Amino acid sequence: MATITKLELQQALNAAGEELKALRAEVSGLRADNARLSAQLAAPKVVAKTPRPVWVPPAPTAEQLALRAAMAAAKAAAIATGRSVRVGA
Repeated sequence: MATITKLELQQALNAAGEELKALRAEVSGLRADNARLSAQLAAPKVVAKTPRPVWVPPAPTAEQLALRAAMAAAKAAAIATGRSVRVGA
């Protein structure tokens, strides 16, 4: 059986302690990175809203205006005479 001196055991323990200290520092750094990335994911994303174009109906054509005028005249005639009237073709 191999014999290990007290000095060798202390050196191995010190080396393991230094390795543990380095690993703890690395874990601490990874935890900080994890917290930072989690905060980025949880933060609400700001989306720039572009204004939607407003629909503007086209102006009525001359034919539509003439039909509206004929319907208004027919309505007035129907009210005046108390009879139904026919507009258009």
